[in-house]
Amino acid sequence: TGGVGGQTIDLTALSRDVVDAGSLSRINMAADGGLATDLTLNADAVAYFGKADLAAGGSTIQMIISGEANDILRITDIAGNWESAGSTEIDGRAYNVLNDGELQLLVSPNVEIWFA
Repeated sequence: TGGVGGQTIDLTALSRDVVDAGSLSRINMAADGGLATDLTLNADAVAYFGKADLAAGGSTIQMIISGEANDILRITDIAGNWESAGSTEIDGRAYNVLNDGELQLLVSPNVEIWFA
């Protein structure tokens, strides 16, 4: 679970029959009243649920993950597949940048990132 009173969201197990491609490109784990959220994804989920060029020009498929210090992002790919590419600012908020080829995760700096 996502901690006391929290929630768990597993994009790797989400049926693509019920969710449109690109429809989960922005996930705000902070919009849960301060409860802990545990979000699991992998490169395949980013490729399907992400959207091209959300925050910058180019040809990357991106997902923007916002959250608080009690939120966790679990990436089930091998840690070495995702490379840190510094940070960027979107709408006045800082995000850590992780790249895997043409895929990009933009993650709030206070969200814990775990590789499973």
